[in-house]
Amino acid sequence: RESELETDQRLWLLLDTSASMDFASPGGALNKFAYACRLAAALGYLAPQQGDELGLITLASDCRLRVPASAGRLPWYRVLGALRDLRCAGRLGDASSVDGNPTELKLPQGFSDASEGALIVVLSDFYQHHSELSDLLGRLANGARDVRAVCLETEAERTLPYRGVVRLRDPESGV
Repeated sequence: RESELETDQRLWLLLDTSASMDFASPGGALNKFAYACRLAAALGYLAPQQGDELGLITLASDCRLRVPASAGRLPWYRVLGALRDLRCAGRLGDASSVDGNPTELKLPQGFSDASEGALIVVLSDFYQHHSELSDLLGRLANGARDVRAVCLETEAERTLPYRGVVRLRDPESGV
């Protein structure tokens, strides 16, 4: 006896738009953000093919709900439009802190997904000043959600091919 179970799922794409995502290896064709946008577009394309809902949230100093989760092909087109218009800037999480303690990275008001079986895909380089993104992932994974993290890094970040004296600058803080 064979059976097939179809379930509607909600796919949330959480895209890091902080300044560190704007880095490409010397001579590299694309920066990390461009790769993340292409991956988000590909994953977003698959969601309506399976009858799943799709939504997009950008993560930076001000997390924003760019595309509310809904079903059909229209959300994918909205995701494509949002990806086309996005730019990298700022830092991941709120730069302010209270008594030296970092503030919490909070998702936007439109995100309150406690739905059974929601899939959350986080596309980031995971450069964080404290543990704001790690803490967020822990909160998201608490419950009936499936959280998947895709860490993007360039060849230069992996291998550090630089010779001689090199001065590295944090693109988010400028230091």
